[in-house]
Amino acid sequence: MKTEIITAEVPSPYGPLSVHEQEGAIIAIDWETPQGHQTSPLLEETTAQLEAYFDGKLKEFDLPLHPGGDDFQQSVCKLISEIPYGETTTYGAIADKLDNYGQPVGRALQPAWVG
Repeated sequence: MKTEIITAEVPSPYGPLSVHEQEGAIIAIDWETPQGHQTSPLLEETTAQLEAYFDGKLKEFDLPLHPGGDDFQQSVCKLISEIPYGETTTYGAIADKLDNYGQPVGRALQPAWVG
């Protein structure tokens, strides 16, 4: 049985982010407003790393990540984690690498609990 998900709101230059932790790993980051603010050592470290990233002082994260999902969702998460600092890509470019289409790539990035 999985432990509860705890969530912290983290400010960003693009609006507040919600960072979700479960069983000692970050499982998702999204734009949804959390139902209250929780904390843990991992969420505090994640907040510090995100702040350093947005300030241009950090280029690679060192956090335990465990995004959920099926094999396709895992392959999408792996590819987006390989995008170098300062570069961008599109769902279509990721889809091409997976021999798929852009729309499924976008859906694969939606947290499992979002309907």
